Amino acid sequence: MIQCVVFDFDGTLVLSNAIKREAFFFIATKFEQGVDRMTILLDQDSGDRSSIIQRFAEETGCVCQCDELVAEYSKYVHNGILSCQDREGAIEILSQLRHSSIPAYVNSATPQNNLEASIRERYPAGTFQGVYGGSNSKFRNLKAISAHAAVAPEEIVMVGDGIDDANAAEAFGCAFVGVAGGGLERRVGSSQLSENLTDIAVLLGSAQRGVINHE
Repeated sequence: MIQCVVFDFDGTLVLSNAIKREAFFFIATKFEQGVDRMTILLDQDSGDRSSIIQRFAEETGCVCQCDELVAEYSKYVHNGILSCQDREGAIEILSQLRHSSIPAYVNSATPQNNLEASIRERYPAGTFQGVYGGSNSKFRNLKAISAHAAVAPEEIVMVGDGIDDANAAEAFGCAFVGVAGGGLERRVGSSQLSENLTDIAVLLGSAQRGVINHE
């Protein structure tokens, strides 16, 4: 029986994937052929913001500006997230979980400080029992969440739109619900992925390890 629900943030609770991609090009436009270089990097690299910007800085000869570029990227994303759209059903499922006393957590690759700032500004206090970001891996965050909530892996469901979300859940041994719109679509196809997070309410009772099929 599921006793804890863990959500990825970007692309899962909020439809911010496009904003994060825009932010890379926002900093790339400052450099000659920067947009072309960034396009290639984003097609090749699924790393976090710091690793992608580090590679970009190395290729453009601006390594000394790397920290400044990461800060600019983070500011652009933070401002965009404040006004971006919630995934359909996100507010409803968070409310349902709160009223049913099933704890909700966030597990994201976004740096911890940036993630906490976004959560504070978008959600009422107490919406989540814990917020876990980078630089820890999502697998390590799941272990920490399991310990904090005092629940076993088989009592947790991870909800996410990325391949890293699915891989972390599989490695940890918990259930996984995939949502559409992220990198996971390229692996499993959209037919197995949910558009609306209220689907989780129906699926919680029968969640199994692996991607839950909604057909």
